[in-house]
Amino acid sequence: MRVFSVAMVLLAVISGVDALKAVKAVKKGYVMPWMCLEICDSPASIQQQLQIIRNHTDSLSGVSFELYTLGDDCALRKYDASDVPPTGLTPVNDNIHATGLESWPMISSWPHPDNFITYIRKVVNDDACSDSFIRQALKEARKGQYTGYNLDWEPTYSNSTAPITQQDAHAYAVFVNKFAKALHAEGFKLGVDVATWVTETGAPSFWDYAALAATTVDKGISMGTYTSNDNSYINQLSLITSAFGVRTGVGLENVNASDNSLLSDEEVAFRFSAIKAAGVTEVDIWSMPIPDNFWPFLEDFATGGV
Repeated sequence: MRVFSVAMVLLAVISGVDALKAVKAVKKGYVMPWMCLEICDSPASIQQQLQIIRNHTDSLSGVSFELYTLGDDCALRKYDASDVPPTGLTPVNDNIHATGLESWPMISSWPHPDNFITYIRKVVNDDACSDSFIRQALKEARKGQYTGYNLDWEPTYSNSTAPITQQDAHAYAVFVNKFAKALHAEGFKLGVDVATWVTETGAPSFWDYAALAATTVDKGISMGTYTSNDNSYINQLSLITSAFGVRTGVGLENVNASDNSLLSDEEVAFRFSAIKAAGVTEVDIWSMPIPDNFWPFLEDFATGGV
């Protein structure tokens, strides 16, 4: 009987330890870095970044990474060696799955061709075209067992031949809603990156925050909050949270957006203090590697301490 009692006590102690581990593992804030891969970094650096991710799984919830773009024929096109010589992009999806983190491949507009807006106009204004694109995306999502996609189309980056119109913004929001619903029907998600940048002064932005927020998209991630200016940061934070509410993701650049210098501890603290005050529950970092002075704030954010 005593042996049984001792065993029960040991079981209770072990269960208590497991319970404490479980409590520690609960993440209240969602942290997702982007991986630019060979578009920005060397293969050796990418391997180091993957190790950093493995070392910080307690603080991270998901990882987004470059993988796809939109072709001029409504195709979901995977980057290959012709885009990123000599061998294309390092495959990282399996590495991310192995860590237990969510996997969010990007569908981006790199290398930002001048006529990328014409590619977008095809897919957002033609049902057959969008249906084809979405079928391809669903097939890839099933094969890769993705959590969802991070949609990052930036036609304003280098567009000069076909200025953005309000109709473009409206049609994009309609497409985003259609894409999100199709993904949701099969258990996948969609996040969309947004900003307030314009092609020409006084012209409409490609991203209509109100229209995009009215869709069923799972999250809107601000690229406007990359700014290095404090007043601009607060303004951009207000814009994204007012539109997307609890579906807000705040994008932070891993360097000063103006001069590429590292952000000081005070600058990082300012950003996270504002994020806490705004009640934001997701932070997204462009891009890996995340600087050392970010991690204490990210760790607190992930556990609800920020």
